[in-house]
Amino acid sequence: MKKGIIFSIIFICLFLQNSIFSQDDIVAVESKFVLNNAVTSSDVLTQFGEPDEKSKEELMEADGCLYQNWYYRSKGLEISFCRDQNKTQLVGNISIYSPSELKTSKGIGIGSSKAEVLKAYKKEIDPKNKWGGPDIIVAGSEFGGLIFDIKDGKVSSIFIGAAAE
Repeated sequence: MKKGIIFSIIFICLFLQNSIFSQDDIVAVESKFVLNNAVTSSDVLTQFGEPDEKSKEELMEADGCLYQNWYYRSKGLEISFCRDQNKTQLVGNISIYSPSELKTSKGIGIGSSKAEVLKAYKKEIDPKNKWGGPDIIVAGSEFGGLIFDIKDGKVSSIFIGAAAE
């Protein structure tokens, strides 16, 4: 009897662990894929060159990070960085919009159809999640995932990261 209960508790813990970490995993996998394994500002400079514009660093009291956005407008890309305690700028959130030709790990990019997104991310989409409305598809969650903005049945922008705190 005790072995059965212990086994059940272990199974539940492993199940919960997988569901809790899946949001972080999807962001890590997609961020690295889209940016060709770039995770620091130095990596991004190597991959994409100097940005068209950089915002001023801004302290977010909620997490103590200094945030800065880099805008690559001609490439349809915006990257938000968080400067950690070691003074390294790490990729936080990524926004992709026209004219970007970047694609997710499942081949979804600007101009992909809503049906293609639904098919590619079927396992990651919670149909009960209505965050953002009918023209928004969330793979993972708004706390960590991909957010596809749909206009006229096509992807018009992709956000990778945490859109809500």
